Formats: sequence, C-alpha cells, structure tokens
Amino acid sequence: MTNKMVQTANLPKDNYEFVKCVVVGDGGVGKTCLTCAWSVGTTYKLESLVKSHVSTVFAIDHFIKDKQVSDRSWCNVDGVPVCLHLWDTFGYHDKDRGFAYKGADVVLLCFSVVKPSSLDSVIRFWVSEIKSKSSTTPIVLVGTQADMRYNCYDDGYKAMDKGLVYKEVKPEDIILPEKGRTVAKQIGAPYYETSILTHHGVDDVFFNVIRAAMIERRKIKFWSPQLRRIKYPLIQKPIEWPMRLFPEIKVPESTINEELAEILTRQNVGDMLVSVRDVCFRADRVILASSCQMIEDILMAEYCSHDNSDVKNSETSQHTAYCHDIKLPGFETIEYKQCKDPFNRMHGEMITVLTMAREITPLALQYVLEYLYTGTAKEDFDILPEAKKAAELLQLKDLLLQISNLQSNEGFLNSKLQKQFRHDRCEVLKRLAIGKGAFTDVKFSLDDDVVSAHKPLLMARCDMMAAMFTADFLEASAAVIPLPGVTVDVFKVLQEFLYTGCVTNVMDVDCLSLIEVANRFCLPRFVKLIENAIVEQFLMWDDKKVNILEDVILLIEPAHLHNAYQLAAWCMEYVCQHYPNAWKYNKHYMQALSKDNLKFLEINRWPPAWYVNECEVYNKAINEDDKKRLMQRQAQFSRLQRCTTACLCFRRNARFSFEDADVEEGRG
Repeated sequence: MTNKMVQTANLPKDNYEFVKCVVVGDGGVGKTCLTCAWSVGTTYKLESLVKSHVSTVFAIDHFIKDKQVSDRSWCNVDGVPVCLHLWDTFGYHDKDRGFAYKGADVVLLCFSVVKPSSLDSVIRFWVSEIKSKSSTTPIVLVGTQADMRYNCYDDGYKAMDKGLVYKEVKPEDIILPEKGRTVAKQIGAPYYETSILTHHGVDDVFFNVIRAAMIERRKIKFWSPQLRRIKYPLIQKPIEWPMRLFPEIKVPESTINEELAEILTRQNVGDMLVSVRDVCFRADRVILASSCQMIEDILMAEYCSHDNSDVKNSETSQHTAYCHDIKLPGFETIEYKQCKDPFNRMHGEMITVLTMAREITPLALQYVLEYLYTGTAKEDFDILPEAKKAAELLQLKDLLLQISNLQSNEGFLNSKLQKQFRHDRCEVLKRLAIGKGAFTDVKFSLDDDVVSAHKPLLMARCDMMAAMFTADFLEASAAVIPLPGVTVDVFKVLQEFLYTGCVTNVMDVDCLSLIEVANRFCLPRFVKLIENAIVEQFLMWDDKKVNILEDVILLIEPAHLHNAYQLAAWCMEYVCQHYPNAWKYNKHYMQALSKDNLKFLEINRWPPAWYVNECEVYNKAINEDDKKRLMQRQAQFSRLQRCTTACLCFRRNARFSFEDADVEEGRG
C-alpha cells in the first residue's frame, strides 16, 4: 500500500469508511495468495507457485489479532480513509458460504487466466451463488496468475520440479483479457487482472474494490461529502510484458589437443623421421617445430635453405640428398635421404631425418615426442629419469617442471603448465604454419588463388579431409586439390580454426561463405563459433542503435540451409521481438521467408498481438478520459466564475480553481 497507509489512531471514528470484501472463486486460482499479498505484503517466487495445490484460507481473525495486518488494512482512496477487511473462502462448490456473505460490502470474484474451467464456473456457479446470498452487493471480477501468460513459454518454468498433480500451463490454456472483460460486462462488474509474482494489479484491484463498495454506499449516504469524492473504478494498465531472452549460442569445448595427440599414433603418415640409436619414429615437422624452440630453429634453417627454394618439389632435383651436422646438445645430424617405407618394403621415399644424440634413449625420445604432441608429461615413473635427461638436453623447461611435479607427487600443478603449453603452440602454429606457410605438403586451388596447407593438421582436425587423403579418392594423389566456391579469405579462417581451434576476424569475411564451408566439411564446432561471432556483432550493433533487422531477416533461410540452427533460432527470436517493424519496413524480405518460418513468427511474436491491442485500448481510453476530465473542469470553472449572485449553485464551490482541482485529484 506504500504511501496509502494511514494510522488508525489519527482517524476519528466517524471519519473513515469500513469495507468488508468477500473473496470467492474456484480452488487453486490464487485467492489466498492474493489476499496475503495485500494484507501481509507476502512476496512469492515462481518455484513455490508451481507445486501441487493445497487448499488454504486466510483467517479473518488476522485483521483483529495481528497488528501488522490490522495496520495494513488501512488505506487512503480518493482522499477517503478506508479500513478494508478481506474474508477469504474455500473454493469448493458444495460448501455453505452464507455466513461469509453476511454484511459484505463487495465481492471479489476470482478466476485464473490460465484455467478456462475457473472462468466457466464464474457464469455457471459463482454469480448465481452471489446473487442468491447477497443480491445487492457489487461484484469485481479479477483474473489471477496473469504472469503465466508469458511464463508458460519460459524454458526455466518448463524445467522446474513441479508437484505430482500440478498441471503444467500450456499456451492453449491462456484466457485473453478481452474474454475476461466480456464476462465482466455480462455480470455487470469491473474487470482487473493481477500477478502476485510481479505484484501487478494487486493495489489496483483492492483500491477499485473499495471504490465499487463506496459507489454503492453513496446511493444510500448521498449526503456524505467524502463519498462524493470517490471515483468510479478506474481502467487498469496492462501488465508489464517482459522482454524474452534470446537463445544462447552454445559452443562446445575444443578437442584440438586430443586430436593433435592422435597424429603421433598414425605411424604410416608423417613428413619426417626422428632417429636415435637406429630406432626411428614418424613425426610431423609442423608439430615438432611448433612445440620445441630448438627443433623449430633446426627445421626452419633446413626449410629456408631447401624447401623454400622448391628444390624438393622440382622434377630435376626430386631426389637430391643432403646431410648437415647439428652443433647443438641433444642432436647429431639432419639429412634428407631415401628411406624405405616400413609399412611397404617395396616403396621408398625421400624424407627428412633428424638424428638425436646417443645420450637420449629410444624410450626417452618416445616420451618426449608424446609430450610434444600432447603437452602432457605421462605418469610413467620408470622412464622419468631418462626423460628428464632428454628434456634437459632439448631445453624443454615446461617438461622438466612437469616431471619434477610428478616426482614430488604434485602432479595437480601440471594442468596450468599444460594449458600454457597448448596456448603457446597455437600461437607458434599461427605464426609458422599460417603466417609463413612453412612445412606445407598439399595445395588447394581456390576461386582466386592457390594456397598451401598441412596434411597432418587437416587430417587430424577434419574427418572428411582425413578420408579424402587416405582413401581411394583422386585428392589423395592430386598435386593440387580444387575447392570451388571457396576464396582465400574464407580458407584462411578455416585454416586458422583447424590449426588453432579458434577463429578471429570472422566479421571481416563473408560469414555465409564461412558457414557454408564449415557445413561442407562437417565441422559443427566451427559452425557454432561463426554463429557466436555473428550474434555478438549483432548485439554490439543493436546496443549502438544500428538497424540490423534487415540483415537478421536475410540470414534466416541460409542459416537453416547450412545447419546453423542456433543462429537461425536467434534470428527468428529477434524478428519475433521486432515483428511489427519487420513487416512495416522489410515486407519484401519477410514475404521471401518460407511458409513454416512465417507461421512460426506469427505464433511466437513477442509481445503477442493481443497484448499490443490491449496497450492501444488502454492508451486510447486514458487519452479520452483526460480530454473528458479537462472539458468538465473547464466548464465548471467558467460557470463558477460567471456566477456573481446568491443563487443555488453553492457558492462555496466558487473557490475552486484549476490548481485546487489538481490537488484534489492528486489526493486520490
């Protein structure tokens, strides 16, 4: 009641009005909760309101014995102090409520706006009971649970743990305000709606309950000056309609580290051999160079002197061999020579061979290679001393720290080191593989150029490319692989995702082309990253009041086509929340949408069409009421000013002015 409260001690006994209001309606519509919200100021959470209904009543004794309830029963309506007592009742149809109606000044008849049967009972049962028990008592009709008109769409409400016999509200259960007003007109009652969850309409209902009772009382006590100040029940403002949350774009965790680790297990692929004590391991130059600074220096020196000049790729020097000594601890030589394929003895190949120092054992080398691919020091305590010596020779400081943590039973400290290793490797891959194009072994013919890439990374990160390079496809042996419909800019973003697991500068490239390529190569996480980038950009523009509605509409159909379902859902929700403007300013693009999408937008527009109409009806009524009051006040003021004789127009009212009328109106 806020500023409407007055103290009973300050009110003369003959200067206030007492109102008894009987609250009736079907069980479970919220009569007691509404009574408590006014009488006690109780607040509610949705979780507590979706439980199985238990019949309760708010005892009338509270208004006598409970000081808080007694104090809150006093309010000021239109300048008249009023004491309002509420008589709550059970909703069973077979109960005798005759004692409750005795002496009632007004009846508050409740139904739920999401329980059609409760509105049917208003006509079928409650009105006839009220007329039979208290025929002259005015009725106020109230629709409760108005918040459920939008909460029933909320995913949080749908996921709540509800009572065993609680009936979940469906959109088809909703009763619109227009129907409530129609029933109210049939029974000759004013109509209001409430929500105890948001406290919407609680004050409106009970202030106008008092007005309805006082208007009826004024017919008998017509001489009462304070009753003449009472207004007729006022029109109610529609409930505040909340903005619906946009669907969240969910991006799964990256699996790049696990996928890169699997490359080492594919010993039938790899573009180099790492040898120690006549034991060889297949490896990939791009992975080793991005994981170890010393190996990067060695391989880049070899790459710049041989690969970069295309010596190995020319027909005349395809089999040119070389061998260089390495004057670094832990290494002996790097050579390019003919080696037999261990998986096919009849087939040989020219390959880079990196020979390690004999201080490193084969088991230690295998341990180090696994670390360079995974970033994780394996808990193999038998090999840790040898691995530690190898890490010292190769200056792998992070590996030394991880081994020390394992030996001191503090392996939990390694997670931070592993995360940092993987982050650093992605940065080096971006610099070496994408920026410099080092160690490439495959070429793609795009729409606007030919670009090089790395088979090991492509195969590890994309199942389609893995099949393309290993199965019986033409691309497996082709010198240049055609990729029609893909530009260099789009391929560079694809390459960045495959090499690092993330994307940057997405909005500098045609996003639809990116989504199409991601869908073509069956990369769902890549699709989601692009979706997330687009939505973030849209939200930023929307915050800056940039009109994005046209762009959003144009994305709906392509997003559905290329399986970007999260982006499509976000765009549909945005159009739903801007539905009138979408048709007003982008009618041509709206008409181009599919029938299913148009039907979805019409059904799920937010706020719904009926609510927009309610707001228009309310604003129109307020404007008409303001004009009517102004005309009445102007007519009254002019008449009183013209009157200068002692006639029967009650000269005491001649003191009124515009200011007096404003003060008097504000008091109510």
